Amino acid sequence: MKFTCSTKANSFPGIGFGCTYTLLKHNIAKLFILSPRKEVFDGAKEVYAKELGDEKANRVEWIKCDLADWNEVYEVAEKVKQKTDRLDILINK
Repeated sequence: MKFTCSTKANSFPGIGFGCTYTLLKHNIAKLFILSPRKEVFDGAKEVYAKELGDEKANRVEWIKCDLADWNEVYEVAEKVKQKTDRLDILINK
């Protein structure tokens, strides 16, 4: 089982979205997407569900995070630590 954290993965369509889509397609166990806006994430998750199925789309979790705000980044890192014991892949687009 692999766990991934990605920034800008909800830029649909884009490199980040392509990376997360491919990881889900290849059975990544859990995917955290960090971004300041949820609207675009919702659109990306719809595509995941439609093309890969609800089971894979439900592996994705959005966490609000402004990467320019170091305090928020620290808080989000702590949230991710509470949800998983490791992070195998980090994509910082």
